[in-house]
Amino acid sequence: MNLTREDIHQLVDALPDAELPAAKRYLQFLQSVGQSAALESMATAPWDDEPETDEEIEAVREAYEDVKRDDVVNDEELDSLLKG
Repeated sequence: MNLTREDIHQLVDALPDAELPAAKRYLQFLQSVGQSAALESMATAPWDDEPETDEEIEAVREAYEDVKRDDVVNDEELDSLLKG
């Protein structure tokens, strides 16, 4: 596929306004990848293709259930918990 900047411009122009902040953050990330060895390393790291363990699957399920019940802490509560 021969992708051009115009193709990207058309995609951006078609985005809903609500998605523009996310698109901006992602484009800024892509721009900075070449400027940071750590970011470049993360961007080029191989995809984790290891299967999830039963314990991991259960932990994710429990986390989703916690969110559904609104049984989560916000950043301020987390800070106070970590400070003891």
